[in-house]
Amino acid sequence: MRRCRMSDPVPLVEAILTRPFVYCRAYGVFYVPRAWHQIAMSLLLAWQHGLNDGIDVSDNLSLEYAGESSEYWLEVTPGSAFRSSAGIGNVIACRNENLNSHEKRWLKDIYYLEGNTLSFVGA
Repeated sequence: MRRCRMSDPVPLVEAILTRPFVYCRAYGVFYVPRAWHQIAMSLLLAWQHGLNDGIDVSDNLSLEYAGESSEYWLEVTPGSAFRSSAGIGNVIACRNENLNSHEKRWLKDIYYLEGNTLSFVGA
């Protein structure tokens, strides 16, 4: 985690959601510095595959590190989202059905990456 500059996980209900973060239902909210969210998501994908490094899981799945591996993690992981410091700076999830009602209530205004386009669904 330290290598990826991620914080220790914080429960969603206690998190400061105005900061850049990566959220994973299994762990909670990880704060990440500017431009590090893809690396953090790649590490979370590695953990799902029993590995300790995002580069290794990217190689195993024939994905580009960290762009494709982070997108893949977001797509296949229920309860996953992030807030980047770049671009729109909003919370982004892959699909509406990837988040439950509790997560949607806490994350509030969420943009979804459905069909490779960004769509907004307000709280």
